[in-house]
Amino acid sequence: MALLRDVESLPKWVDRAHKATKLMQVSDTESYSHMITSMPFPFTYRHSIVHTHIFQDTLSGDIVISGQDAKLGYPHKLSHEKQEFLAHQKKKYVLIQDLRSHWVFRPQANGIVEVEFQGHGNPGGNLSKYIPQRLLRVFVWEAPYNTLKGMRKIILDTKYQSSHFSFIREPTQKQGHENFN
Repeated sequence: MALLRDVESLPKWVDRAHKATKLMQVSDTESYSHMITSMPFPFTYRHSIVHTHIFQDTLSGDIVISGQDAKLGYPHKLSHEKQEFLAHQKKKYVLIQDLRSHWVFRPQANGIVEVEFQGHGNPGGNLSKYIPQRLLRVFVWEAPYNTLKGMRKIILDTKYQSSHFSFIREPTQKQGHENFN
């Protein structure tokens, strides 16, 4: 949870993340972020504005983090500085549309956490419908794999391991089973 909320660190572990900025923390479980995604030559870098929600299933303890593109005119007002920042990004980069991401963190026995990651987005711009096989492989297989591999390395940092959040209930172990009651 701490790693995913540390938006500025995303380029250290998320494949093709060039730069990430938190725009607004609406509540403990809702935020808006901006990310620039690198693309291989000859394509232009992309950018996205992501609206993120965090939910914990009270029975299983699973934590679900869902993100989707923030439609233009989203309800929360940004500061003038952040509005100018986004206007500048719009001129420099192609906007990723119809973006969806879905993370599930499932507590397992002995402190192990199973991680599931899914994502989809329309890269926008003038990409040919005949995208080279290399580019497809990068986004379908390599990007998720490299992201999870990067997460595995950086998650061991003490600042992530020692974090606790009031809106997350940690599992307790009773007779070898996780319990969230």
